[in-house]
Amino acid sequence: MLNIKKIKQLLNKLEDKPFTPNFERGGEKEEKLIKGCISLTRTQASICWGSVLVTVGLATVFTLMKRIRSSDYHDWEFTYGPLTVLNVTYTPNYEITWLYQIICTSTIGFNHSTINLIMAGILAHSSVQFKVLQNNLRRIVQNAHGFMMKVCYSIFRNVLIAFLLEMNDMRMVKTVTDTVTALFPVLLLCFWSQEVVYESQQVARAAVEGNLVGADLRFQKSLNLITVRSQRPIQLKAGKIIEISLPTFVSIVRASYSAFMVLRKVNTEV
Repeated sequence: MLNIKKIKQLLNKLEDKPFTPNFERGGEKEEKLIKGCISLTRTQASICWGSVLVTVGLATVFTLMKRIRSSDYHDWEFTYGPLTVLNVTYTPNYEITWLYQIICTSTIGFNHSTINLIMAGILAHSSVQFKVLQNNLRRIVQNAHGFMMKVCYSIFRNVLIAFLLEMNDMRMVKTVTDTVTALFPVLLLCFWSQEVVYESQQVARAAVEGNLVGADLRFQKSLNLITVRSQRPIQLKAGKIIEISLPTFVSIVRASYSAFMVLRKVNTEV
């Protein structure tokens, strides 16, 4: 419950200032970055939930067709492995167990995807916020000039007003969908973690490119602090041990493939 409250507070914070689009601060580029991130997270959600739906749907159709075509219980299959606890060699035990397994796998799949999508969405928006910060640093002089012009315009307008006043194969497909469903959420977390690290390192470069020669000394000291802090990259770790990054994702894929080949060899020998 404590983590849920923290995540809720974080999501509410992302929807409040200063993380919301500000045209005066970042121009069209800032709005484009944030809207692009929102569109991307929606696409990610569609892919994740769609893969779960397709995976469970294909497994359901595949096992249902086998049940309809054959009355021999040896030909019957379940979506994700047989259950040895119950006697499912006759009707309706098989159908009840089959339906129960589909409901359970669907619920677990959608819940798992939703949790990963929330985390990936937060990382994606964090990465975009670093890009927004870089854009803001590059536009400091331009924004300051625009603000001064607005102040001058307001003053002259008030002066003029004052004067005017005075003047008036199903198995292969299933294997692919299972693999995508399992690995895509992990890829999202690793990718966006890598993006957060990369974009945090680019903040220092954006501060240097701001063309702030002759600025106030206190302001230069603040920028120097930003530059120094950005030189220490953000590190996101799982369980405070394993770094979440694309190399980690590659390691997970390699380890999973090695384990799969070992199990396949054992099953073949048996």
